[in-house]
Amino acid sequence: IMQETATGWMHLYLGEPGEPLRALTEGRWEVTGIVGADDRAVYYTSTERSPLERNLYTVDYKGRHKRLLTPDKGFHTIAPSAGMRYYISTFSSADDPGRVEICDARGRTVRTVADNAALRRLADSIRLPRKEFFTFTTERGDTLNAYIVKPRGFDASQRYPVLLTQYSGPGSQTVQNRWKLDWEDVLAQRGYVVVATDGRGTGYRGEAFKKSTYGQLGRLEVEDQLSTARYMAAQPWIDAERIGIYGWSYGGFMALGCAFRGEGLFKMAIAVAPVTSWRYYDSIYTENFNGLPEDHPKGYDDNSPVNLAHLFRDDSTRLLIVHGTADDNVHFQNTMEMVRALNKLGKQYDMMVYPDQNHSMMPDDMIHVREKMLRYTLENL
Repeated sequence: IMQETATGWMHLYLGEPGEPLRALTEGRWEVTGIVGADDRAVYYTSTERSPLERNLYTVDYKGRHKRLLTPDKGFHTIAPSAGMRYYISTFSSADDPGRVEICDARGRTVRTVADNAALRRLADSIRLPRKEFFTFTTERGDTLNAYIVKPRGFDASQRYPVLLTQYSGPGSQTVQNRWKLDWEDVLAQRGYVVVATDGRGTGYRGEAFKKSTYGQLGRLEVEDQLSTARYMAAQPWIDAERIGIYGWSYGGFMALGCAFRGEGLFKMAIAVAPVTSWRYYDSIYTENFNGLPEDHPKGYDDNSPVNLAHLFRDDSTRLLIVHGTADDNVHFQNTMEMVRALNKLGKQYDMMVYPDQNHSMMPDDMIHVREKMLRYTLENL
């Protein structure tokens, strides 16, 4: 089994019913998944080399003879065959669009299914900006993982606008050493710096870090994104008057929280499909992290954006709220109650509604919403 409460880090344990469990792995890193097993060993993915990476390992049932099967630094996703005779490895890194391989149980490549050579050549030919990973320490002494994408032709003697992109949900991870492109990367080609930070509450850095936000969703996470904005504002090559933040879903909840509590720190905020009150979100998720509303009402209300609208400084921050009316994950009610609160206070904002679209704006408007966010950023940041 996988268990984290024994040491505060997710690890593998073996035992019979009614008997004490015996650890097969240990250390200040986490097992992220059990891939498979045979009669000699268990195969698993972990963050042992870096919390930003995933690699495949094997260890025997006495916790011995541990072996790394995927030596490349980056992110590996593993799909096993029955009995772990073979597995499909899908690999990428921030610098490499990666490859798909069929490997045997010893980690030897049997066949390369795809090597992404054409994409690699294209990325190099257009000098596609790549992620650079860094850490910084907040005012509270927490060290956070982050990445930055700088514009093509970056010149440290110039000053650039910066967009913070984040998700920030419990146990999540945005800062990963893997290949991923989205609308923000277009901004990097338009002269913007893009930064992502995994604050407290995100995953793969131990139980204490992940569970620090429980019962108070949106408090510590917002503090850490505000710290990121202040850290970037202090860089001599950042225009401190042009800092923006964006997020979708939990990230939208965060973008609103940061816009409202930022005291004008952000020139622009974009919130897509945001949770605006934890009283409107599904109970399976919310009660898992915030407890019952009758037991922890402050956890439901104190950090919900619908209750923070009075803090919004619309004279200094341009706000765009985006939502699909058929969202069955974060119901449209969230945005309706949010704009009701803003309207009552006479606050000005912008809004984009997508009729009959779900949480991902599919099937019709996935591209349209990204074009909207790109144009809004270029016009307002």
